Amino acid sequence: EWVTVGEIGKTELLATEVFLPISQFSGWFVMPHISDGSTNLPFLIGQSERAQYRVHTFDYGLDFGKQFGNWGEIRAGVYREEGHSRLTIGDPSDPLLPFPAFQTFGSRTYFARFSYDTLDDINFPHFGERAMLQWSGARNVVGGEPSYNQVTLDFLAAHTWSERNTLALSLSGGSTLDRVTDLRMEFPLGGFLNLSGLRQYSLYGPHYGIGRLMFYRQVGRGGPGYFDVPIYLGASLEAGNVWQNMSDAKFTNLHEDASLFLGLDTFLGPVYLGSGFDDHGNQEFYLFLGRTF
Repeated sequence: EWVTVGEIGKTELLATEVFLPISQFSGWFVMPHISDGSTNLPFLIGQSERAQYRVHTFDYGLDFGKQFGNWGEIRAGVYREEGHSRLTIGDPSDPLLPFPAFQTFGSRTYFARFSYDTLDDINFPHFGERAMLQWSGARNVVGGEPSYNQVTLDFLAAHTWSERNTLALSLSGGSTLDRVTDLRMEFPLGGFLNLSGLRQYSLYGPHYGIGRLMFYRQVGRGGPGYFDVPIYLGASLEAGNVWQNMSDAKFTNLHEDASLFLGLDTFLGPVYLGSGFDDHGNQEFYLFLGRTF
């Protein structure tokens, strides 16, 4: 199976990968992949953007793994990443900036991942669970940290009753096992369903955790044709934060956010129109295309 992805806009991306089974029924596979992309990386203090970088990244690598039926897989691999960041908004002499005005970087990253997935739908799941546990480690980094190791965990479960009402629980977390000072190596929070009352990339940290409780009701069933799509009304409660040290992670310092949204399961992907709120009075509005959790 050969998959190629293209994206234009604030983020530009061209990526391709080839899934190659080693034999017909063994489940073992290899997957070479390559991508080239650019994106904007804002640096915020509070809810005010202090600077913005344009980050260009080119990477290529090879994955090796085994699939277990249609419910799970184990995978490991290595990829090489090269690129540069360039300051596009901000004062180059600002001492608070996370990067120089121009910086090159490069690394070789290894990873191992276990995935489990029984969800019935990737966009608006109605039943099933999904879990992912991953370790990744970068070595021989150029223009950044000498090395780092990270562990991440994601979990999602959904349950539907009366055919149209769905309750979904999502938990995500990650920890950097080595000290890092490079913003690219830290975990971001902020944006729709990622502390919805805060702007995207409002928070960065080497450790993070977030939980989401989401309810959505299907109010349009969808039918034949591209424009007759399932429609959902929903809400979320979210709690999470980032931390500089794992010892700082406490329930007492979590950000508490909520959102209200209208979702459409279109042939281009899920489309959301919504608003987010947090416990400090911040509010954000969203028109969003793409998966968010």
